[in-house]
Amino acid sequence: MSDARRAFPVFDEPSDKIPFQLTITAHKDQKVYANTPELKTIIVGDMATHHFDKTPPISSYLVALAVGPFVETKVDGMPIEGRIITSKEKQKLAQYAADEIPAILASMKDYFGSPYPYKKLDSVGVPEFPFGAMENAGKDVPSVLKSFIEQSSFPLVAVKQNGKTISLSQNRFANKGVDAPAQLWSVPVTIKYGRGNEVKEAKFLLNSDLAKVDLDFEPEWIYPDANAMGYYRWMLEDKQLDTLLTNAADVFTVRERRVFISASDALLDSGLMSVVICLKL
Repeated sequence: MSDARRAFPVFDEPSDKIPFQLTITAHKDQKVYANTPELKTIIVGDMATHHFDKTPPISSYLVALAVGPFVETKVDGMPIEGRIITSKEKQKLAQYAADEIPAILASMKDYFGSPYPYKKLDSVGVPEFPFGAMENAGKDVPSVLKSFIEQSSFPLVAVKQNGKTISLSQNRFANKGVDAPAQLWSVPVTIKYGRGNEVKEAKFLLNSDLAKVDLDFEPEWIYPDANAMGYYRWMLEDKQLDTLLTNAADVFTVRERRVFISASDALLDSGLMSVVICLKL
């Protein structure tokens, strides 16, 4: 992560984030790219100066620039512009990436519940890149992965309803009688909720002890793990849980029903669910 200091003086640490705005001068025959769209190019003689838009606050080692005799393969099917940037000899390999990136971006939008926040998405093919994984400016993937990989156990997400507002809190899931230390995760949460024949989902990233989310309407029932894909246990107040069970036959998918039974058994063992509720399953 210290390579940025070879390019410009900077505190090269993940927590230090500032906006960057690049101006790059290169031979006019060379292609020049940066994190942001190009605003203007000024040519003087054989040299061209490229002025780029300002980035949002990012870590220094996410600043990217590329200069060379590159060729471009356009990426279609995204809400923002995108290109695969390669050497001429490798352009034949770019089409596969161009075909797959729109679906990947759409999947990330669905998973995290937020659109890609930047003005373009370029991918540069380079001959050597030694890092197996790193932060990316586009999404909060690093915080999610780090919170689950670098600490043990998993979160328990407690969900409470007040009208159309949902309150969520998290702590470490532990068996009854275990004095577990306080921990915090970045948890992608998807709430399924419904009223009558109307069913919707709310997606967000729970990365604090407590958060509130306003739904589109006041639901009759809430299921805190749509499609049963979340890596967390969840807990409802008895009234909401009873209402969910009353509607379970109509609102649960087969997968949700199976995972709910398994999760309920774990909650019962941990003392977080009553036997009375379990008997209704």
